[in-house]
Amino acid sequence: MGYTFYWYVRRTEWWNQHSAVKLGQTKNLKGRESTYKTGEIIKGEYTLVIKCKVQSRSKRYSLDVDSKDYFAPRHIDLGGGSEFYHESVVDDIIPWLISHNLDIQIITEPNKEHDVKPNILQRFFGGIRRRNIVHTPSETHALEKQFAQMEIK
Repeated sequence: MGYTFYWYVRRTEWWNQHSAVKLGQTKNLKGRESTYKTGEIIKGEYTLVIKCKVQSRSKRYSLDVDSKDYFAPRHIDLGGGSEFYHESVVDDIIPWLISHNLDIQIITEPNKEHDVKPNILQRFFGGIRRRNIVHTPSETHALEKQFAQMEIK
C-alpha cells in the first residue's frame, strides 16, 4: 500500500509582485485551501497540483527535506513563511519529482473533472508516461498555443 499526497504551487496577486510562489505539499488540498483563504486578502489559487504516491510517510518527509536543499538557491525570505520560492521553480518541480522515480499524476486544475490529453505535454516533458498527464480541455488549448509559439517539435 502507498501513501498519497500532493505537491502544489500556489500564487496570489501579492506574491506575484515579488515573482514568488508558494511551493508546498499536503495530504488534503481542500483543508489547505481553507487555511490559505483566511490569510489572503485576495484569494490565491493553486496553479499546479501534482498527486504523488510513495511507499511511506517517511519518504514524503525525506522528499520535503531534499526539495528544500535542491531549491534553496531560489528560496525567497522576506520575513514571512518559509516555503516561498522564485516562480522559476515551477519549471523544475516536475522534472525534479520524475528524477526521484515517483508515481505522479499532474493535475492543473484541482477539484474539477479532467480529460486525459497527453500529446502536447508528452512532447514537452518527454519521458512522462501518458497516464500520468491530466488537464482540462481549455488548458490543452492554451498549452498548444504556448508551445506552438515556442516551436516545440
